[in-house]
Amino acid sequence: MLGSQQAQRTCQEGDCVILYSGHDRVHSVLLKQGEVFNHKYGCFKHNDIIGKPYGSKISAYVKDRSRNRRVGYVQLLKVTPELWQAGPLVHRTQIIYSLDLSVITSFLELTPGKVVVESGTGSGALSVGIARCISAGGPENPFNGKLHTFEFHPVRAEGAREMFETLQLSHIVNVTHRDVCEEGFTLANEAADAVFLDLPSPWKAIGDAWRVLKKEGRICSFSPCIEQVQRACRTLMETGFHDVRTVEVLRRDVDVFPEQRERRIDLEKLRKRDLLDPSTLAEIDGSSSSSSSSGAGAQKEEIKPLGKRDQREDDEGDVYQRTEWEITEVPAGQLPPLAPNAVHSLFHKPRSAMISHTAYLTFATKSHWGHLGNPAHDAQL
Repeated sequence: MLGSQQAQRTCQEGDCVILYSGHDRVHSVLLKQGEVFNHKYGCFKHNDIIGKPYGSKISAYVKDRSRNRRVGYVQLLKVTPELWQAGPLVHRTQIIYSLDLSVITSFLELTPGKVVVESGTGSGALSVGIARCISAGGPENPFNGKLHTFEFHPVRAEGAREMFETLQLSHIVNVTHRDVCEEGFTLANEAADAVFLDLPSPWKAIGDAWRVLKKEGRICSFSPCIEQVQRACRTLMETGFHDVRTVEVLRRDVDVFPEQRERRIDLEKLRKRDLLDPSTLAEIDGSSSSSSSSGAGAQKEEIKPLGKRDQREDDEGDVYQRTEWEITEVPAGQLPPLAPNAVHSLFHKPRSAMISHTAYLTFATKSHWGHLGNPAHDAQL
């Protein structure tokens, strides 16, 4: 939830909302009376959306509902940084995805009311995430934080400013067109709680970042190359920062799905409990022996133990070992229709593609003892 929409339970005219119909079909709509949003699942009138509570299921407009046909729908959701990245965000530059974003906001210790400096703005993906962390509510809330973001490219700076106005974040985010590596930041001394640098040469801005940071303030540098990290770390220690550490965050998705082709039956348990009809059991055992003695072209049946599961007592007090048995390539119709006795397995498979931008995150803390000439950090060099 962002901006003044945090406390709202229903959407209003002028709000930017998310119409969700799948993880790859996320659309943002700026609500206006009388307008229509055209979607692959139908047409959705803004008038039908305004006033609805968030989380509602919005059905497409149908002129004649007397016909018996399926009607498309979407889910009405509030804007979040994750949903904004998934669809509506314009990628003017490479963006910082949710995984890195969560680590950055956590290590910078961002909470409502904090003052944060960012350079450069780029597409604004991280800016939206930071704004959510430091926001305390609507524009009138005195506990709101402030994000000062700097972008040296004028077109990207103007595009980011328009995006923050659409998301009703202008009271939190202040966009400035400025090259901080050459001109520095516009903030007063010790005015910021945290600084984030996403620059080709972050070491050029570390000196002025020290100036604007409060004592024990945190700094983060985002760099894709290890050579950038090495030079930035050395500059941080030379400037007087301590607790310098670099992390790399990787994401690996794993798909889990049930088996589809095999059917497993605990024959040993069925024999002990007499759950199988004798004729059915003889048919299974007979088909196994007949198929094994058939010619090479006949279909084979393979029965093999899958491993011991547990020990149980039958009605007579005899302890027996429960074992799963797997039957493969058995012709249809020869297996007993006992669904509760089937054992369904789950398989997992890692995805080959990782949706993230691999880079290094370097964090450090401003010390109490001043700028240069500290023996404690000189010993680290």
